[in-house]
Amino acid sequence: MPWPVAESYVEDCESALGFTFPDSYRISIMEKNGGAVVCDGDTWNLHPIWDKSDKKRLKRTVNDVVRETRAMADWTGWPSDAVCIAANGTGDVLIFSGRSSSLDEAVHRWNHETGETEKVAEDFSALPRA
Repeated sequence: MPWPVAESYVEDCESALGFTFPDSYRISIMEKNGGAVVCDGDTWNLHPIWDKSDKKRLKRTVNDVVRETRAMADWTGWPSDAVCIAANGTGDVLIFSGRSSSLDEAVHRWNHETGETEKVAEDFSALPRA
């Protein structure tokens, strides 16, 4: 079950990654940290923002965006400017990417077999919550 997360934890995540999240994602994740979205008929589990405000939230956010993004960096073909925000359990992930300190609004699917990315939404708010 998703829960709210303080903006300070989102800012900590952004600092660790070196990117600023798009507004549509920031707003959504601060309201519901975690959960799932639907994309192309598949359910994608969102990686939460690490929240150390209490033991229960700390335990629920261990697979946070920073950790998952760093783990993906070892995969062949992983884009150097990608931030992993969700996974579908098959190896493919949803990402944001950016060329500077800000990530683009568009959400892309990264294919683990080909290393290619494909835009799946103009912004995060276009993906319905599951």
